[in-house]
Amino acid sequence: MNNNSNLSIGVTKRNPRPVRHDEDVEDDPLTPSDPSYQRASTPTSLRSTFSDNKSSQNCSTAIYVIIAILVIAIIGVVALVASLSMENNQQPQIHVLPPEDTHGDHRVHHGYYDNEYEIHRNAEEERRKREIELERERENQANVEYEHIDQYNLHHQNQHGGHDRQEPHHQAEQQHHEPHVEVQNEETEMTLLEKREAVKGAFITAWQGYETYAFGHDELRPITNDYRDNFGGFGSTLIDSLDTMLLMGLTDEFHRCSTFVRNLDFKKDQYVSLFEFTIRHVGGLLGAFQLSHDRMFLDKARELADLLMPAFNTASGIPYTQINLATGESRNADWHKTQSILSEIGSLQVEYKYLSHHTGNPIYANKADRVLEVLESQHKSHPGLYSNYINTEEGTFAQEWFSLGALGDSFYEYLLKQYILTNDMKYWKVYRASVEGIKRNMVAKSQPNGWTYLAEYRNGQQQPKFDQLVCFVPGMLALGFKFAPQDEDRNILDDDLHLAKELMETCAHISFEQATGLAPEIASFANQTHDFSVQHPTYLLRPEIIESMFYLYKITGDVKYQQWAWALFQSIQTHCRVGSGYSGLKNVAEENPDEKHDNAMEGFFLAETLKYLYLIFGEEHEYNLNDYVFNTEAHPLRPIWK
Repeated sequence: MNNNSNLSIGVTKRNPRPVRHDEDVEDDPLTPSDPSYQRASTPTSLRSTFSDNKSSQNCSTAIYVIIAILVIAIIGVVALVASLSMENNQQPQIHVLPPEDTHGDHRVHHGYYDNEYEIHRNAEEERRKREIELERERENQANVEYEHIDQYNLHHQNQHGGHDRQEPHHQAEQQHHEPHVEVQNEETEMTLLEKREAVKGAFITAWQGYETYAFGHDELRPITNDYRDNFGGFGSTLIDSLDTMLLMGLTDEFHRCSTFVRNLDFKKDQYVSLFEFTIRHVGGLLGAFQLSHDRMFLDKARELADLLMPAFNTASGIPYTQINLATGESRNADWHKTQSILSEIGSLQVEYKYLSHHTGNPIYANKADRVLEVLESQHKSHPGLYSNYINTEEGTFAQEWFSLGALGDSFYEYLLKQYILTNDMKYWKVYRASVEGIKRNMVAKSQPNGWTYLAEYRNGQQQPKFDQLVCFVPGMLALGFKFAPQDEDRNILDDDLHLAKELMETCAHISFEQATGLAPEIASFANQTHDFSVQHPTYLLRPEIIESMFYLYKITGDVKYQQWAWALFQSIQTHCRVGSGYSGLKNVAEENPDEKHDNAMEGFFLAETLKYLYLIFGEEHEYNLNDYVFNTEAHPLRPIWK
């Protein structure tokens, strides 16, 4: 929930080239102006001086030649040592290859760099080994890693003039114990680079399973080694994975996918979800365009967006949630026929604003903006909160039901991200009002330990239902803290960040108290003796908890969020790794049930879960939150106002 890397995350980051590959070119060590060159030339000038004594001349000449050779040799050794030192200290970079040729089979296109790529990959492996050894030495000498993180966050300034870090709360202010996570001792603790490589290895495993058994289809079924086309069969996982590949440096895999995308025809006679196709397909194509600079992806995003636009053609401007890509006919699903869903109509704006900016066609942004205008025009019984259901044709709120989980979640996320994307204060004001509405009506405490959670609010009463989806909120609040305008009340922002930390602890508690170490889909806080009970025990490989840990780590510098994220990754490796990939779980409360897995590898596992895990273990300089906005499917888009 996707600004991108010092997503130098290795790649071309948020500037056209966030990762610079230019290096200073050293002068030739032997040039006419160089003293070494002059010394090497001295024997020639000496010959005229000693011409009267031939034997002396020969002897002197030999001596000076020997001296010149020694000088040259010494210079060569020094240059070699300096070169090796620079190579060892160079930070790992991910290089995006030139855009693929627009014609022919991808194997032909790859011909010009195949050998070079293999050499590069082998060199990368050797370099990584050296880096791991060097990092181990540094960590054994001192806790440099943690000190560096603290210093970075204390001095780093946000371009919006926001607040990068809150002073740590005193221990006495904590109201309850933090979740306990076993941390490896210093001798066995893996380095950040090793953890990042482990996450990358998990992505490669998942991708290879998909490419082998489900390529071009929507999702892999890793136990039965087949696929399901639950999003129309347009290769949802493939499109969702494009920018993750670029961030991880998997350029060969990326180019194989780009050939598929180039030949993809979206105009099929079937209904698809406006929301899913915007955040996954349009967003995935735009993220690939952002990092690769290949306009083919932008053109494909525009082609798909044009097919989706008729969904907005209603009396109110509120779109229907489903559309036939061939005919343009629109409708809502049977279970909400006359009503549109808040999260689905309110999580389109980031993608369509970005698309309008880069295509020069304002229609996409205008259609998306109309949605917020209609919602803002409605009377709100609880200021800052928006009904989960909106009458499609009339644009009115259908009922008093507010949620930050299913049905509402990403609408609130996009209020903030529209501000970060555009730097337009009107979006900040709407976001700020929503945060205050959330604090007034939805913040609750569990019994008996007083964990903070966000309840649903329905017909004037809090409902103690807590979706795992709600765990995106800590990250949202932390981002709001960071990107707030300079004149925003500091006390209010500090309170936001404090709430974010408390909610993050609750999400961690819910995860680590399960037998598998993974959070259930839905929990209830109605339990008065044990804080919460599991209502829906499945785990779908969701990213929200890890996403918020990523943002909180980047903004506070507290390494406990890295430790928690690593614990979650280890649980995923232990319980979800199956067959040709990774599978969701049927019951997180049982470590070894008879039927453990759901045989589904959701596309967002590659697009979001593994991406945020990869980023949280990156070096501080490699990812700057100012550079990219992640859409709600974690696709990185550079702010359009920059």
